[in-house]
Parts: sequence; C-alpha cells; structure tokens
Amino acid sequence: MIKISKEAKRRLLQNKIYLYSITALVCLLGFLVYYQPGVGYEVTLNGTQIGFVKRVSQLDSIMKDMDSSLREAKGQDITYEKNISYQKGKLKGHTLTEKEELQLNAISALDIKSPGYLIKSDENILMAVKDEKTANNVLDAIKTPFISDKEDAKVEFVQKVNIVKAPKIDIEKILTAYQALAVVKSPISVASVSRSAIDRQTPQSSDDTGSVKPLIDVKVT
Repeated sequence: MIKISKEAKRRLLQNKIYLYSITALVCLLGFLVYYQPGVGYEVTLNGTQIGFVKRVSQLDSIMKDMDSSLREAKGQDITYEKNISYQKGKLKGHTLTEKEELQLNAISALDIKSPGYLIKSDENILMAVKDEKTANNVLDAIKTPFISDKEDAKVEFVQKVNIVKAPKIDIEKILTAYQALAVVKSPISVASVSRSAIDRQTPQSSDDTGSVKPLIDVKVT
C-alpha cells in the first residue's frame, strides 16, 4: 500500500483549490461576457427610438410576433418599411422595455399600407376604400337622394368620376364599407353635393360665406 506524505496531500489539496477557483472564475467571466450587467441595446425603428433590449435576438422574435399579429388584424397583403438599427452601450438608468410596450412602440413607428381603391372626382380623391364593390356602393349612395322621389330620373356626375385601384394606400385612410356609406349619408356630405356646376379651386374648400364647395356635382334629367 502506497502511503502519501503530508506534503503531497497538502499540494494535492492546493491543486484542487486552484482548479475550483479557476473553474469558478471562468464561469463568472462567461456569465459577465454573456449577460453584461448594465449593458444593452437601444433600438431605433424608422428613425424612432422604440426601447431597450438585452440581446438583439430578443427583438427578432418580438418583430416576428408583431408582424403576425398585424397581418391577422389588418390583412395579409399589408406592406411597411422596417429599418431597424441597434446601438450597444450602457443602459445608464434606462430599464429594459417589456415585449408588449416594445411592440406598441414599433407599430406606432410604422407607415402601414394596403392595396385598395380610390374614388376620384377629376383629379381630387374623395376617399379610399378596401374593395371595388364598396366604391360603387358609395357612388350609388351619392346619387340616391336625387332620384328617390322621381320616376324615370337619370343622375349623372358633372365631373369625371373614376374608381382607381392603388397598390399602396395608407391603411389609416382606408374606410370600411360602413364608414364610407356613413360619410356619404351624413347631412354634411349630402349638403356638399350640388346639382349645379361650381368652379372649385380646391376640394372641400369654403367660400367667403362659409359654405362648403362640393367635391362632386350631379345633374338630374
């Protein structure tokens, strides 16, 4: 049986302590390098600061979730520019931004567009709607008040009125079918449609008397 001297035992113990210390130090350094306490990324989207994250990979996942939610709510055919930049540095008192807040900030920085249809009177845009059927219903609704109590009456637009398909329209300006018909049928809109040809400089402008100049003139025969 081999006996180990006290000196050898002492050295062996020292070596174990050194090994444990080095292992702990390596783990600590790895933790500091990976997590970097007090360090994060300032995120800017389309020139607007939207928050702070610990790692870039976090934002990639958040942006994917946001895109899925947007397309589910506003349509699969929406488009938007997404120019993201990161600035790494000390947080300097800034707290990391929660996922929900980051998504809301990101959405507010987007200019979301969608295909739709424009109703135009000459070169003036009356409104934007999602589909051609709604656009035709709007034009029919404009004519209806002038022929509702007349037999064999024919209503025509004085201006050149067109329905034009557009690939990218600001989604906030696209009216639903309900909104578009509500606008046309409101008392203000009905009053702004005239049977006489009026010389107009700008759409929906007012003259010296404060009356609204119409976007569409109609004639009834």
